[in-house]
Amino acid sequence: MIYHKPWLQTATPAIAEGPQGRVLPEGDLAWKHLRVRGLHIILATIYFDHSTGLAGNNLDKFRRASLLTQEGRRMIIIAGDFNMEPEEWDQEILDAVGLTIVTVGNEKTCKTSKGSKQTDYLLVSTSLVPFLEDLAIVPDVVWQPHVAITFSINRRPGKVYHQAIDKPATLPYVKEANGKVLPWCIDSSTWLSKLEDMKDPATKAIDATKGDDTGIWQHANSLGATDPVRTFSIKYAQWSMATESAIIDTNPEATKSNDQLGRCLPPATSGRQSLIDPEAYR
Repeated sequence: MIYHKPWLQTATPAIAEGPQGRVLPEGDLAWKHLRVRGLHIILATIYFDHSTGLAGNNLDKFRRASLLTQEGRRMIIIAGDFNMEPEEWDQEILDAVGLTIVTVGNEKTCKTSKGSKQTDYLLVSTSLVPFLEDLAIVPDVVWQPHVAITFSINRRPGKVYHQAIDKPATLPYVKEANGKVLPWCIDSSTWLSKLEDMKDPATKAIDATKGDDTGIWQHANSLGATDPVRTFSIKYAQWSMATESAIIDTNPEATKSNDQLGRCLPPATSGRQSLIDPEAYR
């Protein structure tokens, strides 16, 4: 794998050993540090043993690669032959280290007489994913039967707009009748399910405010920002409603002991508005 800055005449290769420069040190892991407009990014390449999956040596390689991020303080892009297709990964493991799988569509990247597989792709720091562009397959390479994957990183202000709906941390807290704090958490699959359930209600709640007399929509229209404002508002409402639902499911006592209303707080039982009411988003 070769990494290079397009404005330089010479490339900066990842460290490679052996008579033809194809042997990777550090247990099939090599990397380079780059700075891209204020971001400290690590570009790494890795090779996973065949037919092993994420176990044994492969798990050790993955662990050492993930440690390069210094617990998320540095962004990382790991490219390589994983000898695992994307769907074979455990999403909870990827979430735990803040990585997301990025592929070039459903394109198969390794084609042999025994069939084709998608074993070559990127593992990218989740917050860096929106800045990746121009992903493409390059079939004409010397390391057949695999292909190459190329991409660009766009860090130009104003060129990238991204709004993520992140899973809440173990907050907010609610208290039982005796004042004891009741922390709660939610696993990724349940969170994604709740987000999906709340998509339509959130959209209806926000769109229901279009005819109001506050002037918010008129102001957004005058700025030419109606679509981004609507999208942002829907995602915020979706997140709030999913969080509210998670609080109620995790802490049944929350609806009994709290008479509060606000972002992330459960609806009170005294008849006050729930966050699901479109009025709550004005």
